[in-house]
Amino acid sequence: MFLKAIPVVLTCTLQSRSTRLSWSRLRSVCFNQDVANEFYTYLLSLKPDELIALHPIPSTDLREEMINISKSNSLRFIDDVQSGDFPLAPHEVVHGKIGSRDLYQKYSDWCYANGERNKATQTKFSTIVKRELKHGRGTSGVYYCLALPQQSGEVGLGA
Repeated sequence: MFLKAIPVVLTCTLQSRSTRLSWSRLRSVCFNQDVANEFYTYLLSLKPDELIALHPIPSTDLREEMINISKSNSLRFIDDVQSGDFPLAPHEVVHGKIGSRDLYQKYSDWCYANGERNKATQTKFSTIVKRELKHGRGTSGVYYCLALPQQSGEVGLGA
């Protein structure tokens, strides 16, 4: 049935592309349970060496841009800090560590500078950042470890 549908598709599209009748016929002949069953049976009958090997999607500038657009502004802030696009002063990050309140204040400054209107609360921000950065508790409270460009050898990402 699947192979029988191919000539009908070509005939319908070549005869008249704009008539509803030809598209209705095409839909009834090609998009039904018999065709789906036939196609599924065909796929199951393929030998492993006949299957098309799927490969990972290559990393392109457009793909990276789409990934960054879909990130929360908290994650974009962390990326900007770690890439050096939003630098922190040396006295703010001591031995690759910054306090949670100080990091949230810097996040607030970043949101203001970038016109971000939906700033996360400090609790929400901390929850997101704890998944991305190493963190700990010191005498002055919670701190996060940042891998800054000038300190990239000291600390890294992970939980």
